[in-house]
Amino acid sequence: MGANTVIEKMPTIILNVNDLESALIQHIAQDQAGATVIDLQQPWGGGNESDMTELLRERRDELAETVLLIEAPYANLERTLNVMGKQVVVIDHHLYHTHNNETLDLRSDLSSLDQVLLFLGIDPLTQPGSAQLPPCLGLVTDSGGEIDLDALAHLVSANDRGHIPLLAHHINELDESGKLPPGVDQCELLWDLRLNEMTLTHTMAIDGGIAELADPKVFADKKQALENLFNQAMDYWTRIGKEARFAILALAVTNAMTLVCGS
Repeated sequence: MGANTVIEKMPTIILNVNDLESALIQHIAQDQAGATVIDLQQPWGGGNESDMTELLRERRDELAETVLLIEAPYANLERTLNVMGKQVVVIDHHLYHTHNNETLDLRSDLSSLDQVLLFLGIDPLTQPGSAQLPPCLGLVTDSGGEIDLDALAHLVSANDRGHIPLLAHHINELDESGKLPPGVDQCELLWDLRLNEMTLTHTMAIDGGIAELADPKVFADKKQALENLFNQAMDYWTRIGKEARFAILALAVTNAMTLVCGS
C-alpha cells in the first residue's frame, strides 16, 4: 500500500491505551491526524481476548478498510478483522510467549510509536506543541519550559524500547543537542516521565479505565498517590539491612529469569 493511499484513506488504529506509548499514539493519530482510534480497554500486561473481540464486533461500522493492530498479539482479533474483510497491519516490537509455550516473535528495531508515525507519514516536528497534550503526556520542567511533541516522541519511544537506560541516554542526548528547555534537570525529567507511565499503567490495572485522567486534577491526585506509595517503598528499602535488600533483589532476579526462561 503506497503512502498516498494511507494519507487519503486514514486507517483505524486499534490498541490498548494503558501506557505512555499507547497514549501518545492515540493522541497523535486521533487528535493530530484525525484517525479513528479504538481503545480495547484492557490493562497493561494482559487482557480478555473475548471482550476485545466483542468490542470490535460492536464497533465494526467505525473500521476503515485498513486497520493498524498495535501490540495486541491475539489470534482471534486478527482473525475477526480478516473475516470482516479488513486489511490488518500488525504493529509491534515485542517477543511474546504464548500459553502453549510457543514463541511469537514480533520484534523490530523501531518502537510501535515510530512504526505508526512512519505508516501515517507524520513528522512530530510539524505538529502543534505540548500545550495541547493530555495531562498524562504533558511535561513541564522546573524552569517552566515545555517539552515539545518531537522531543516527547523520542523519549517515549526510547522508554518503550530500552526502558530507563535508553531513556536516560536519550534525555542526555537531547539536552546536549539543545532540543530540551534550557536548564532542564535530566534526573527530574526522567522521574516525571516514568511516574506518568506508572500512573497510567497503575490506573488502568486498578480502575479499569483511564478516561478520567483527562481531568488534570484527577491525574495529579493519582500521580501524587502513586508517588507517595513509591516513596514509602523506597523508605522501607533504605531502612532494611543490606542482607535483606540483597535477598529481595536475588528473589526478584530469580523470578524474572523463571518468567523469561521458563525454568
